[in-house]
Amino acid sequence: MNKPLFTFFFLAFSSVCFGQQKDQIKNLIDDHLKIKGKNPVQSIQIFISQNDLIYNEAVGFADGKNVKADKGNQFKIASITKMMTAVVILQMQEEGKLVIDDSISKYLKDISYIRVKELHYYNGKSYAGKITIRQLLQHKSGIADIFTDATFRFYLNEYLNKKQEWNAAKLMHRYYKYGLNRKTHFSPNNGYFIRM
Repeated sequence: MNKPLFTFFFLAFSSVCFGQQKDQIKNLIDDHLKIKGKNPVQSIQIFISQNDLIYNEAVGFADGKNVKADKGNQFKIASITKMMTAVVILQMQEEGKLVIDDSISKYLKDISYIRVKELHYYNGKSYAGKITIRQLLQHKSGIADIFTDATFRFYLNEYLNKKQEWNAAKLMHRYYKYGLNRKTHFSPNNGYFIRM
């Protein structure tokens, strides 16, 4: 299945430059479209917000062929989520709402579907209580990943249930159903594993 590749630009401009550069921004995103070829970029969504100024446009095709991309389209941002999550967590630390060297169980223990005590087994031993927020941010927790460690099973389920919607509870249910809590990569802080 050939899915469109969505590229997401986050840019910051001073309000003086912003008004003058709208045409340049449009030309820049048009130049990066590559509808066909080995690594197509079939649509681009760009959102720039600076004070009261907002630039929100989409170019290309939402389906890769015929349906024009629209700035209201939903799209997968994939690993950009990691960067956004890290920024919010570090802001929360600055505000005194958490400490990144705390165990994740301190913050997740009351969320029943996470089953934090069962989250991470390595060589038959539970390490869930030793995982810190910092280790999660640095990809050093050893936790298995549903998208890479159960790729075929997960995407087969997606193919067979195309209208299925996901939330955190459903993903955690699937994590345990696939036994990923016992298919971890290493004990916390004893390796590095990045999910793509």
